[in-house]
Amino acid sequence: MKRVYVLLFIAIVAAALIGVAVAEHSGYVLIAYQNFRYESSLWATLALLVAVLLVIAILRLLITLLTTSGRVVNPWSRRNRRRRVQIAIEQGQMDLAEGRWASAQRHLQRAAEADAHPLLYYIGAARAANEQGRYEECDALLERALERQPQAELDGALGTLQAMNERHPHNPQVLRQLQRLYQQRGDWSDLIRLLPELRKDKVLPPKELAELERRAWGENLTLA
Repeated sequence: MKRVYVLLFIAIVAAALIGVAVAEHSGYVLIAYQNFRYESSLWATLALLVAVLLVIAILRLLITLLTTSGRVVNPWSRRNRRRRVQIAIEQGQMDLAEGRWASAQRHLQRAAEADAHPLLYYIGAARAANEQGRYEECDALLERALERQPQAELDGALGTLQAMNERHPHNPQVLRQLQRLYQQRGDWSDLIRLLPELRKDKVLPPKELAELERRAWGENLTLA
């Protein structure tokens, strides 16, 4: 406590001495360069320099905090990013259940891009896109889901695609993804059962469909 009083006393004395010096010797500063001209007292110039240095120090401190703090100041920290992803998941699932398709697609797609296991979120976003008639976006989302999902977890994708096919039996995007997934999994018997739908809805060009049919029957006979 005594130290505080001593420091306060020193500050008061220093301020008084500076005040006397300013009153007796104000000084004079002149800076001229081409069309620029600055005139002021010495003490006002010193005060301006101190203020500029103080502002620079504060800015450097803020920049340091923003670039190094991962939890308190930086809004793009890993913790906050994970929280935003969780909010997107919860909001997207709620929107999907209540039929707000555009919002569901936006939130679930955002969650899928950021999550390590994005399958269900991509498929949810694809379903929302399909409900809006955005078939190309639906197709792209399903492709992205299959690209990023490990083979061991494709059963969930298969069940969801089959459910989507039952609900939208003539959707070319869903049929195409089912065909690709059956091929990827080696489910040739299921692919053979899917061939009539692929042919009826003209999902594939005739030449590609004929080649796929020959391969499916050949692979199925090999497994028999």
